[in-house]
Amino acid sequence: MKKIVLIAALTFGTYMVSAQAPERMSYQAIVRNASGQLLPNQNVAVRVSVLQGSAAGTTVYSERVTGTTNANGLVSLAIGSGTVLSGTFNTINWGTNSYYLKTETDPAGGTNYTITGTSQLLSVPYALFAKSSGGGGSLALPYTATTNNAANLFSLTNDGDGTSIDGVSNSTSSSIAAVRGTVTNTAPGGFSSAVRGMNNGTGGLGIGVWGSQAGSGWGVYGVTPSGLGVYGNASGSGTGVFANSNTGTGLNATSTNGIAANISITNNANNNNALEVSTLGSGKGINVSVSGTNHGVYSNSASGTGIEGITGSISSAGVIGRNNTGEAIVGFSSGASGVGAVVGRADGAGYGVRGFNTSSGVGVLGQAGISGGTGIAGRFENTNSANNSNTVEIANNGIGNGINISLTNAGSGAKGINILNAGVSNGILSNSVGGTGVEGITSSISAAGVIGRNSTGEAIVGFSSGASGVGAIVGRADGAGYGVRGFNTSSGIGVLGQSGISGGTGKAARFENTNSSNTTNVFEVASNSTANLAVFLKNGANVARIDQTGKGFFNGGTQNSGADLAEAFDVEGNTADYEPGDILVISTDTDRTIEKSSKPYSTLVAGVYATKPGVLLTEENIDSDLVGKVPMGVIGVIPTKVCLEGGNIKRGDLLVTSSISGVAMKADSKKVQIGQVLGKALQDYNQNSIGKIKVLVSIK
Repeated sequence: MKKIVLIAALTFGTYMVSAQAPERMSYQAIVRNASGQLLPNQNVAVRVSVLQGSAAGTTVYSERVTGTTNANGLVSLAIGSGTVLSGTFNTINWGTNSYYLKTETDPAGGTNYTITGTSQLLSVPYALFAKSSGGGGSLALPYTATTNNAANLFSLTNDGDGTSIDGVSNSTSSSIAAVRGTVTNTAPGGFSSAVRGMNNGTGGLGIGVWGSQAGSGWGVYGVTPSGLGVYGNASGSGTGVFANSNTGTGLNATSTNGIAANISITNNANNNNALEVSTLGSGKGINVSVSGTNHGVYSNSASGTGIEGITGSISSAGVIGRNNTGEAIVGFSSGASGVGAVVGRADGAGYGVRGFNTSSGVGVLGQAGISGGTGIAGRFENTNSANNSNTVEIANNGIGNGINISLTNAGSGAKGINILNAGVSNGILSNSVGGTGVEGITSSISAAGVIGRNSTGEAIVGFSSGASGVGAIVGRADGAGYGVRGFNTSSGIGVLGQSGISGGTGKAARFENTNSSNTTNVFEVASNSTANLAVFLKNGANVARIDQTGKGFFNGGTQNSGADLAEAFDVEGNTADYEPGDILVISTDTDRTIEKSSKPYSTLVAGVYATKPGVLLTEENIDSDLVGKVPMGVIGVIPTKVCLEGGNIKRGDLLVTSSISGVAMKADSKKVQIGQVLGKALQDYNQNSIGKIKVLVSIK
């Protein structure tokens, strides 16, 4: 069952004060549910009790009265017209004591009274006591009398248009009253009055008390050292004090040492405004001027809103704060987490908070650390999981940075931007038409411009659909460092290049030197361990490797573009005197040295100056540049210089050295000896000049 909240507004008054009319009091209440919504057209029942002396006093009268709420949730009841439960309403002696009204309400219209409230009856119900004010008689002036009587001592009723009592004073002395009422008891009862004016008219035109002043004095003047100078009370829907002015000031309240004006609602069930200001002109609704250092307006609310400003114009503002030297609007909050000192709320397409700057300042500034605080300078969050709008947007039509972050504490280990993304989208997405999407800069060798971390997937991924030569990830070294450096601290791979992903047909990796004058190695493999320098795999199995000593192993053998096996040798004389195709013989003057052949049928023949050796052997270190050496082919097909000194050369003829330096000829099979044969001709040759043919070199 819904919990029902009753908001009651008691409106008391007598329907008639004569003895012939029924005596009743009106009671009104607004009924709402727990969500604050009105309950229209709802049957309700109220048990009403009149208590004497105090809120817990004796019940002198009780009745049950029912009614129905209207379209606004308002129920209007007449106390004195219901089902009497105890006592007699018209016998209550209102003038002998104070009385309290206790209400017990059943919002369902039954007898299950779930809402209880008690409030003191003030002066208006005592109009019922005025029913004994009839009668008349003669009066001799001057007249003075003292008596002790609960009834009215003097009563005049005028059924015509004249004034019932008219007091006139022509005195010019100070403090002279035409009509004066005095309460002489120093401890009178509550709401005892020296002069009381009552208007029982219901048409809205009568006046309880009228004060008039023709000059610049006071129409009504009330003075008291500690009480109330003037007290106006509206027991119903009227106005307690009404101030009106055509050209002057309707109401002016001043104070020398106290409070100039105090406006309060004492009933916590009253949801009406404590102060309403309405103006049809172009002036200010409230104009506050403070010459001191305190607040112009100070509002303190226990659970409501301190100040709420509402405007219906887009060019106006609900609240405006102006300060030429300090803060225009300052909000203080010492509440729990999630409570804002200043909160901006947009229920339409506007902005919750809009800060803009027309000069050189800052539109919105969020600061932390003030007075030793340890909070966050700014936070933007989206609490709706179904909201797909951007949490933060930066739009810059200028030439400055979109976001500029400065971490000025040199000892801080904090991040410039820290993003925690629990979803599957990007932590950061940067889209640049002509500039750089993301640029990270650092001047520390131990730091990094950009770091990507991923405990299960890729740390940094670059996508490029550009033309050939455009890299998805580009590493550039303008110093002695590395363009791209990949290293592994565990059992993974420092750098992995792959092709064929998603049916791709590109290369897994390529290393090239585009500068023809760059003599630096294009590709280097370095290892300080005993592991292989390189391993080549096919379908997960090793097919070739180079071990830590530089030895190569190839499962399918090797194939080179050259056609011979050569070895680097020192030469007699200058290497500039040697050229490919020369017949080379072992030098007899220097160890491990060769020279051009110079006589026929030399048994010192060793090989041919190789044109393009497939394999070049050497005893030198691999880093040796072999300056002063020539590649001598010892086996294989080598273009060789020949002549016709031994006759025309046919394919398959044996070749030996000739008398011409560095030139071979056809051998005479009858003269040839062991160690003289250079190899066999693979081409015919019948030209008179020296030429070159391909020879299968094999020293025999």
